[in-house]
Amino acid sequence: MYGLALVVENDGPRVVFRYGFGVSQLAPEAVAKLFATKRGLRDVILEVEIDGVSYLSCPRSGTEESIEGPDLWEEEEEPKRLAFFNLVWCAVERVEALRATVRDASGALHHEETRCGYVSREAAILVATEGDVSAHLAASSLARELREVCETGAVRFNNWIQVGAPRDGDEDESYASYEALVLGDTPERIDAELPAAASPQLRAVVSAADPRRTFRDIADATGLGIERVYRIARHLVRWKRARVAAAVRDDAVYAVSPAAEVTPEMAPTLAAFGPARRFRDAVDDLRGKVPDPAKAVLKALADGSLRQLHTYAHRIEPAPSAGLEEAAAAVLARRRRRDYFLDEDDIDELPSGKHDDDALSVTTSSSNANDTPTAYDASRLLHVFKLLSPYFDGRHSLLDMSWREDVPLAEIHNVLHTFRGLVLTVQR
Repeated sequence: MYGLALVVENDGPRVVFRYGFGVSQLAPEAVAKLFATKRGLRDVILEVEIDGVSYLSCPRSGTEESIEGPDLWEEEEEPKRLAFFNLVWCAVERVEALRATVRDASGALHHEETRCGYVSREAAILVATEGDVSAHLAASSLARELREVCETGAVRFNNWIQVGAPRDGDEDESYASYEALVLGDTPERIDAELPAAASPQLRAVVSAADPRRTFRDIADATGLGIERVYRIARHLVRWKRARVAAAVRDDAVYAVSPAAEVTPEMAPTLAAFGPARRFRDAVDDLRGKVPDPAKAVLKALADGSLRQLHTYAHRIEPAPSAGLEEAAAAVLARRRRRDYFLDEDDIDELPSGKHDDDALSVTTSSSNANDTPTAYDASRLLHVFKLLSPYFDGRHSLLDMSWREDVPLAEIHNVLHTFRGLVLTVQR
């Protein structure tokens, strides 16, 4: 978890704003005195470790005159400019990922202070505002921006300078709407660890997170855009308070992770899965053996003791042959509808929210009295087979194919069953 404090010097050093600084044992007075650095140490990144906590900053000197001239304020008199300010960050882990944000945020604030006295103006507001961090956030746009950059690593200061440095590649991490945010502890305990003035959106996502809920479900429950949910999820993953995995489903297959720590308490739960087993079957087997079977299995999933197995497709030939369409048409001609329709028990990778009846509606709607595939059925199956053919390389799960091409999983199963002479599937 990261925290920050804004130290300014104008008739003496002082801390005018702190957010998430609970990991530090230093009093505000000590922070102000320690990080009011001399001029010779300014404009470079400084790093110091105290009692296991790393502090990073890039101190900046103030400016006597504005580049745009003196007429910059709505008030008759411009607030006194700061002689110095320093945005101090603290962290207990992942310090390397923080250095770029420290440099960029400090540079952006220095630019805005030079251009229009933004830091001086907002610091004056913070000094004049009585109350806790919530009052500061309500009164100062800079306070809200500092909270944003602390939580997400990206912000636009003063609606002018964009700062968005990726932290160890996290911004490049792409999540899928069918995945879930799996918390490492209970929502109540994680919420208690958050700073008192943590974003309501962050608390809402923590409260809504559940191994059975997809990111889309969380977005619907919180009213947030899904991209915003992804950004908050990256933040929680970066804090090591959560991880991202495919949403838990009763029909999904799970196996014991090689890295699982088998304790006496966890042993019965893990033993119920054997080499690999469906979630619902393992829960049924645990009834009477553990107090709350579903809760015990979800706990094993949360700590990484269980992992979900996914189905992957491989072309039997390394690349589609020139006669792919003719071969596919021949396969279709040999199949009757009853051959390539799957029973409910055969469908083991339906995503949350997609029921069997909905997923099969595309093909069942065109059935006829003779129970023979219609021209539409054959055309649709051939179209989906050709659409998914690039993914038959063993690197894309069926869930991934469904998400990327917006094809129901039940229809993918139908296609794979129909063309099983051309494609084989493996589960791992």
